[in-house]
Amino acid sequence: MPLPKPEKGEEHDEFVSRCMGDETMVTDFPDEKQRYAVCESQSKKREESDVSYYEIRAKAESAEVWLYDQIGEDIFGEGTTAKTFVAELSKLKTGQIDLHVNSAGGSVFDGMAIANAIARHPAKVTAYVDGVAASIAGVIALAGDKVVMARNALFMVHDPWGMAMGTSNDIRAYADVLDKVASTIKGVYRDKTALPDETLSELMAAETWMTAAEAHAYGFADEIAPALDMAACADFSPFNYKHPPVNESVATEPETVEIDDAGEPDAEAEDSGEPANSSDMDLLGYAIGLSPTE
Repeated sequence: MPLPKPEKGEEHDEFVSRCMGDETMVTDFPDEKQRYAVCESQSKKREESDVSYYEIRAKAESAEVWLYDQIGEDIFGEGTTAKTFVAELSKLKTGQIDLHVNSAGGSVFDGMAIANAIARHPAKVTAYVDGVAASIAGVIALAGDKVVMARNALFMVHDPWGMAMGTSNDIRAYADVLDKVASTIKGVYRDKTALPDETLSELMAAETWMTAAEAHAYGFADEIAPALDMAACADFSPFNYKHPPVNESVATEPETVEIDDAGEPDAEAEDSGEPANSSDMDLLGYAIGLSPTE
């Protein structure tokens, strides 16, 4: 059930009144106190940040795009779909787009469509990773002409995975789909980083979480910006991570990571370290489901 959301410019009281009278809300939350609490919670989400979920702000000579949401629509109607994003992006007639990303991932096909639309847009696109660009959200960030990561941001790559039902032939066919999706994503990473396929395969298989310094060393990020306030962080709750990254785990001090000839971080480089993967962070990746997601 999609919950009502405040519209742009809608005042708190105006939204709560509309939410309380919403037909679906009245049916699903017949108790007025409970319905009011849900409406207040929806309003608070908007008030906690000037940017709520997904928004495009057009300016005189540039535009700001804020993708602080999961990619694709979930069963509750939440998330940013490619249909919505691409339609709004196509209306921008500007020479510069600043794309701000803070997302834990989502639908791989929605994400690919969004990334392709960004790459096709005639404007110069600078992608800023404000909090986390995990999974397909990272692919979207890489569609920019330049990728700038906040020093305390994270970038994650992994292999797609999912579930399927049916005959043995159905399962084998689905495995082939997963392999093709992984190959497509690896191609995006290869084009950006020039890393060998073997290194990329290892990073993806390990579900590798990278700090800004590590992402920069590998070539996923072009620049590192000062650390940002992480109060508004990506919501990992829909993605079934066992121990999603927390703000305190992200270093904000300057860090140097070097890559050796084999495409691996130099263990002897000052303040360097192996990118965190699923084994040492005990993370459960969220990738692609029956409607492939990453």
